[in-house]
Amino acid sequence: LLKKPFVNVEVEDFDFPVKYKVIYFMMASLSDKDQAPLISKDERFTKEMIEKIKSLKKGEKFVIEAIRVNGPDGEKQVSNPAIIYTIK
Repeated sequence: LLKKPFVNVEVEDFDFPVKYKVIYFMMASLSDKDQAPLISKDERFTKEMIEKIKSLKKGEKFVIEAIRVNGPDGEKQVSNPAIIYTIK
């Protein structure tokens, strides 16, 4: 994940390719429930997000959520509510 620190959105099983550009997402550590989510205003993880991921220990989890994209039909929220990662 840290080798390619960005969020990508793809549409599966569609009749033709549709491109969406991520314009916003939030990341939060599930072990730091009192900490405010970190915010990115494009598809890339911020420096703070990368440092947070590096600081997590094996078994700890973080979540990517509130993903917003811009595409042929304008700006919208991604329907998948959250992506949860576990550090291995």
